[in-house]
Amino acid sequence: MNDCENIQFSLYTSKLSDSWFPRQIMKTPFFYLLVSSVLSLSLSSCATKLTPSQKQKMTTLHLPAATTTLGAYASPNFTSSSDAATGSAVSGAVGFGLVGGILSGVVVAAERANDAKKNKASTDAIAKIVPQGLDQALTEQLNAQLKKDAFFGPRLSDRTDAPAYLRVTITRYSLNSLDDVQFIPVIDSEVDLIVGGQTIRKRIISNPTTLTKVGFNLPRAPLASYAADPVLLRNHFETSARQLADSIAADLAKAAAP
Repeated sequence: MNDCENIQFSLYTSKLSDSWFPRQIMKTPFFYLLVSSVLSLSLSSCATKLTPSQKQKMTTLHLPAATTTLGAYASPNFTSSSDAATGSAVSGAVGFGLVGGILSGVVVAAERANDAKKNKASTDAIAKIVPQGLDQALTEQLNAQLKKDAFFGPRLSDRTDAPAYLRVTITRYSLNSLDDVQFIPVIDSEVDLIVGGQTIRKRIISNPTTLTKVGFNLPRAPLASYAADPVLLRNHFETSARQLADSIAADLAKAAAP
């Protein structure tokens, strides 16, 4: 997260602590991802456009190879839209107050645990064939997309001493349940635009993860299919990495637009 998002995240979680939200739920990776997703949708003020002064300093831009954080792969997330709908139904039945929210979380957690138990064999098999090197596909696609951009294209340079460079890090990748049957590869990245040695724009960007995203044909398959076919698993993750690159390029183009 960037500084703005870190502040907002801390404030949000502090409010939940003050409201007696279950601490054991707040410590789970799912909780972190949930709050991060909410913030990514709501913190438009953190995603400012580049100023004329910043763009003037970006005479050339270097795009080093993206990297992947050690231990970035996470086990499949079994919370699907149908699970969330079940939780919402419970919450609605008792009211959308604190009690309803807690019960909703408990229901979703129970559904997730049950699904994880049923799919343990596939999960264990996938853990042994997790694809590596997704950052290469991401880098190649991002470079190709930025070359076509009116602002960034003419400024791309192989010189490592360029006044500006873009640091992209894959921080997490996993398979997320789409509908309790189909799973989609999800990749989270931190995109850091640095000019003159200082970060001027940092974003957390993920590949498209819903079927409502126009123009994206999301790779998806049952968990058992991924477990049985390492090539399918790698191909789908690489497709997601390229879609992530497209999202990053689009975000940067929007930031640099007049």
